[in-house]
Amino acid sequence: VLSQKLLDSHRYLYHTTLRPRMRLANLQKEIGRYGAQIVCLQEIEPENLEAFTGCVRTFKNDDKDIKRGAEVAFAPCGEPRTDGVAVLVDAGRFSIVHSHELTLDADEGKKNA
Repeated sequence: VLSQKLLDSHRYLYHTTLRPRMRLANLQKEIGRYGAQIVCLQEIEPENLEAFTGCVRTFKNDDKDIKRGAEVAFAPCGEPRTDGVAVLVDAGRFSIVHSHELTLDADEGKKNA
C-alpha cells in the first residue's frame, strides 16, 4: 500500500492514480479477494488500518459464522513520516503474543519501520 500522503507529495509520479476513497476501496477489494488469515501491509497510514481489518479472512466456529475481526500490530516509521507497517491476523485463529518495533535510519533522514 503506498501511503496516501506520500502519493500526494509526489503527484507528478502518480498522475494516473485514483482519488483516495476510490483507491482505498479498490485496495480493500484486492486484498480481500485473497482470503488471507494473515495480512502484512507497508506504507500504511494508521488512520486507514481499520479499513483493512475487514480484509482478513474469518472462519466459522461450530457451524456458526462468528465475526471476530482482526488483531493488529502496527509499527510507525518515525518522524517526519506518518506511515508504517502493519500485521493483521484473524483474531479467531491467532493472537499476536509479542511484537517488536525496529526502525531503520540509514543516515539519509529517511526512516523505515
